[in-house]
Amino acid sequence: MYKEAREGQADFMADEILKIADEADGEDDMVKVNRARLRVDSCKWVASKLKPKAYADRVEQITSGTVSVEHTITDDDRAAFLAGLMRRQAIRNTPNMIEAQRMIEAMEADLMPSITPTVTGKDET
Repeated sequence: MYKEAREGQADFMADEILKIADEADGEDDMVKVNRARLRVDSCKWVASKLKPKAYADRVEQITSGTVSVEHTITDDDRAAFLAGLMRRQAIRNTPNMIEAQRMIEAMEADLMPSITPTVTGKDET
């Protein structure tokens, strides 16, 4: 019952806004026009608090549903990430950049050994 009374009061305020605007129509006195503008703004503010669904400036957006995100990390992505971590660690833990470069090259050689074809069983005739 209280809620309905407050909503009725907001509707009354909206009607008052129209009356105030009609009264100020054709006024040349800026003081009266500004006073009417202040009264209209006050009524709009009160109405927006009493009945926000009808008189509030803000528009509420309600969404529902689900969102699924699938992300796959390849072995190459993992290797690149780990290599970057190892490089940073080598740079932090070594006294100079030449030593860091040597450590990085050694780690990369351990992680990614070069693939060279081996020749077995040569035919010597």
